[in-house]
Amino acid sequence: METWLEQPGIAILRHGNMLLGFHRQAEADTQGMFTFFYASQAEVDAMHERLKDVADDRPRDNQKYRIYHFFAKDPEGRSVEFQQFLHAVDVPGRGQVLGAGSDADAVREPGDEEP
Repeated sequence: METWLEQPGIAILRHGNMLLGFHRQAEADTQGMFTFFYASQAEVDAMHERLKDVADDRPRDNQKYRIYHFFAKDPEGRSVEFQQFLHAVDVPGRGQVLGAGSDADAVREPGDEEP
């Protein structure tokens, strides 16, 4: 595995198209959490609309991690996160997805020129 992204207290590793994140915190989280990320805030908002009955709150910006996100519960009570990065990230198999404020819905394929 290689480091894909570093955030405050979080390391996200990559192996092929699998991403696995580790969050440093005071107490161990032995449950784990699934995070789904999208190329645009509109996609996150659409997921919130579908899941609003099980969502913890409305989607919001989180400047510490530079994401737009919300949490929900799955049918067994586990936390699930839905997010968009607010900065460009390389998506395994898709190329570079641009964060909000640049061209949030764009996907840049490998070899494409910078705008």
